[in-house]
Amino acid sequence: MVNRPDASARFGGDTVQVRNTALALRELGLEVDIVETETPDPRGYDIAHVFGITEPEKTARQIDVCRITGIPVVLSPIWISYAEFFARSPVCERALSRARTASDARRALGRIACRPTHQVASWRTKIRTARIESAQAKVLESADLLLPASANEAREYALHLGVRDKPFVIAPVGLAFDRLPTWSQNRSGVICAGRIESRKNQAIVALALQDEPIDVIFVGEIYDYYGDLCKKWASPRARFAEPMKQPELFELFAKSVVHCMPSWGETAGLSAFEAAACGAKVVAGDRGSEMEYLGPDADYADPGDPESIVAAVRRALKRPPRATGDALDRRMHDLTWRRAAERTLEGYRLALGAALT
Repeated sequence: MVNRPDASARFGGDTVQVRNTALALRELGLEVDIVETETPDPRGYDIAHVFGITEPEKTARQIDVCRITGIPVVLSPIWISYAEFFARSPVCERALSRARTASDARRALGRIACRPTHQVASWRTKIRTARIESAQAKVLESADLLLPASANEAREYALHLGVRDKPFVIAPVGLAFDRLPTWSQNRSGVICAGRIESRKNQAIVALALQDEPIDVIFVGEIYDYYGDLCKKWASPRARFAEPMKQPELFELFAKSVVHCMPSWGETAGLSAFEAAACGAKVVAGDRGSEMEYLGPDADYADPGDPESIVAAVRRALKRPPRATGDALDRRMHDLTWRRAAERTLEGYRLALGAALT
């Protein structure tokens, strides 16, 4: 299994996916090694499984090296189109930086949300996005088989990248239910857990919830300037916490009423699923694959519109209290790493079978 070189240093959902899928595959009897490098050594292996195409030039190098020995290469794209994110996020952040009052910021974001994406994007952004997506399409075409995490992801790369002729097996992400705490009956506040960065959209969440009479906690590592922008618009009842290890984070999920992270796009949205499995209600973005997993048992918001976000949080708060075994809990219990490993193994067998014919 080949992941990005900084996967451990810049921990993310892909890191969780790789490690837990590997563990579950080992329990199925496979010998699995994980490397985090651009130049893996494929000698002695039957198959190479590469993860992520966010940085296509790096993924291309990983695949090219794995091709040296002629073994099949399976690819988990972990992909969704970021065309809207690249177009809207910088414009929204400029508006948040320049606005002096929350009312000014909300009006500016409302105007941006009403404009079509192609009108918001600069020519430079359009050229950059086209260049990146062209490279990503080539990387997808170079693999023997694809392992998208959802049907929506497969549709996304077919629609936006034009890759329709590659065999694929859908391998949904899983959850580690043995690590989940007992649900608390005394819940309070909204939690937003994830790297504090532009794509996760915490700054607009902070603005949206600024006047709400509820405590908000943002948990995650802060990247670059973005943390200051989030803190500028956060309410006095909001606080920011450093990244937490899973047991501590899960305990916080189990004590929170709502997990709110309407990001600009998630291939799955592991933190939302973990929060849901710990009994929290969920507000997610409407741009990624979260709806395929969460269905009607969560609330959704336009990531660029603070009014949409606060309305979704209010809807979530009005939902009946969660109870173990409810519809959302049943959805989450369908997500196991063993199931993910079984679907992954199905993909391996198809790729190996094709290589032998």
